[in-house]
Amino acid sequence: MKRGWRSGWRRDLAAALPGWVVARILTLGVFGAAAGAFERLRPSTGRYARGLRLQQGLLTWDGDWYTRIAHEGYAALPADGLRYFPLYPLLSRGLAWVPGISIELALVLIANVSALAAGVLLHRLAREELGDDRLAVRAAWLLALTPASFVLVLGYTEGLAIALAVGTFLALRASHWGGAAALGALGALLRPTGVLIAVPVAWEAVKVWREGGFRERLWCLPAVAAPFAGAGAYLLWVGVRFGDALEPLSVQQSSRFRGSIVNPLVVFWRGVKDLWSSYYGGNALRVPFAVAVIVLTIVCVRRLPGSYGAYTVASVAVMLSTERWSSLERYALGTFPLVLALASVTDSPRVERAVLVLSASGMCVYTFLSFLGPAFP
Repeated sequence: MKRGWRSGWRRDLAAALPGWVVARILTLGVFGAAAGAFERLRPSTGRYARGLRLQQGLLTWDGDWYTRIAHEGYAALPADGLRYFPLYPLLSRGLAWVPGISIELALVLIANVSALAAGVLLHRLAREELGDDRLAVRAAWLLALTPASFVLVLGYTEGLAIALAVGTFLALRASHWGGAAALGALGALLRPTGVLIAVPVAWEAVKVWREGGFRERLWCLPAVAAPFAGAGAYLLWVGVRFGDALEPLSVQQSSRFRGSIVNPLVVFWRGVKDLWSSYYGGNALRVPFAVAVIVLTIVCVRRLPGSYGAYTVASVAVMLSTERWSSLERYALGTFPLVLALASVTDSPRVERAVLVLSASGMCVYTFLSFLGPAFP
């Protein structure tokens, strides 16, 4: 049994590794092309911002915030920094104790190793849950090569967040409630949306409460509470240290970032009207992507087990219920059942190849724009 277990993980790694390698070759190649284009074109507008992004490299955008938090702590930064939860910079500081590893290198290593782990775990989950080997391989490739997947190469939390979420689902499938609790708490310490993993945990807990014994019922309760405890621990610390426990959430809801919570139908309609009027600012250009997300959510609900659909509906409702849909593609990538849904509707070999080529091409475009254009990853 032990040999089979090891063989299974080798199979998962073999499925996830090729896409992971290809994604890094493409992302680094496009980054080099962007740097060359910047030097050749020397744009007159936005030159400083674009030059700074290229100088920051894999630690641009949010990666710069995590670098500064890891080096200086929250107190030395503006209040905007509080919206970045502490697990990622804490892990980087711990890894930086290893001789020869700086905080910057630690952030990039954690992000990229976590992305590989996410692919490995997703392949394992798809095989065990859906029993389709080809779908599982396709899911690992899609995770690595969706248009937003370039952030899995940068110093971002997406790779670690996906790995923790998939790991939680694997723990649930094995009725390992202690593992689900630990992973759920870590996910909520990583980013505020990590608390949404409590939705599928509660879904499975209800089933246990109906059918399980007393001991299993007892174990499932801490697993449901753990994500709230993880996020609550950080918010409590912020309250003690800075006087307002809810400031990380209020900062995120300011007009400079995602904006306040609104009816997603209203936001969607405004985006459609902007497209119709040929005004492509705001959320207009993300309307087609929002439609794709909604369609894939329906696929999740219809084809995947109930806990996957519940997690997806909750996550998509949160990502669409804000005034600004900036980074919508990245948030959708973090909702891994959407990747499984996409894999389930691309089972034709011809369609599979076309989708992978289009996705990889989109990733290259997004990478280029993230450094030289208006895209905000």
